[in-house]
Amino acid sequence: MNNTGHPIPDGSYAVEIVSMERKTDKNNKRIVEWQLKVNDGPFTGTMIPKKFHLSNDAALRFLDKELEMLSIEAPDGETFDKEKAKAIGKTISISAVTNKDDFQAYYVKKVLQSSPSESERISKW
Repeated sequence: MNNTGHPIPDGSYAVEIVSMERKTDKNNKRIVEWQLKVNDGPFTGTMIPKKFHLSNDAALRFLDKELEMLSIEAPDGETFDKEKAKAIGKTISISAVTNKDDFQAYYVKKVLQSSPSESERISKW
């Protein structure tokens, strides 16, 4: 953790999607949480929780947009649970941005690696 209290400073990072799950927060609100692992630079290995608070339609549209970038179409939670495995292990580019209330958000910019490399595939044989 850096001196701001956030896992990483604001900026762009290559991260791996480690997990994605639906859950309920401490206030009994539904959220979708992704665990991301930084793949480069001085924060390599740092885990970042990316949360979508499903409190309104705008939040759902934002989640849909980022899932679409990962080639996942999930109109509901049950479909998300079936499709999320497609995203696990993908490397994506994110932007970390802290707002005026000192909340740090993480935005998916693009998919950097959507499938295992040839050498990774060969090594599994």
